[in-house]
Amino acid sequence: KFEENPRFSKSYFLNLYNSVKMYNVNNYKGARIPLLHNNIIVAPFRDYLTRFNYPHTHILQYVEFGFPLGLWSDAFLVPSTSNHSSSYSYFSFVDKFVESELFNLGMTGPFDEPPWENLMISPMMTSHKK
Repeated sequence: KFEENPRFSKSYFLNLYNSVKMYNVNNYKGARIPLLHNNIIVAPFRDYLTRFNYPHTHILQYVEFGFPLGLWSDAFLVPSTSNHSSSYSYFSFVDKFVESELFNLGMTGPFDEPPWENLMISPMMTSHKK
């Protein structure tokens, strides 16, 4: 059984999502809620880059509030309902990967049902290492 991250629960991510969604734009444009689960401390970077007149300090807002995700144009996408066959053949490696990602905040869950509308799920696969 997969365990959620002990510091940042599923409810943390659901609340973050719902708070940002109220603005109907990306977090960096609307709610501007700092991502507490991000381990990068932005202030020293901003100070350092500003001191040296770096022209692209606006990039730091993406680190602090999240990069814009999604598609730039309308597209028809269909979520996957199954994984690639290799993920079934090497399921113990997939399980280990998922456990590591949950612990390190690369993903959250597991959820009993989709936590938001238009959820896109991509299939998982493995590759033999030489």
